[in-house]
Amino acid sequence: MKNFGTKDLCKCLENLGFVFAEQQTSSHHYKYNAPKKHVVPKGLRPFIMVQIGQKAFRPNSCSRYITEIKHLGFTKEEIEKCM
Repeated sequence: MKNFGTKDLCKCLENLGFVFAEQQTSSHHYKYNAPKKHVVPKGLRPFIMVQIGQKAFRPNSCSRYITEIKHLGFTKEEIEKCM
């Protein structure tokens, strides 16, 4: 999978059903809550934090984001389709 940036990742998360969480203070990250239909395994955070303003994440960051999404119950194929 090619490198992606903040816009691509946010679009992917929204297509997968993640919900943007309104923020009370200024931050350098967006918070997306996992869809209610997906059961979050015990011990995992039910949300993903996305760094703001990145045109392209480093390859290890891209891999980490994909792994986080996969842990929340999505397949690599679903993720690639939404990118």
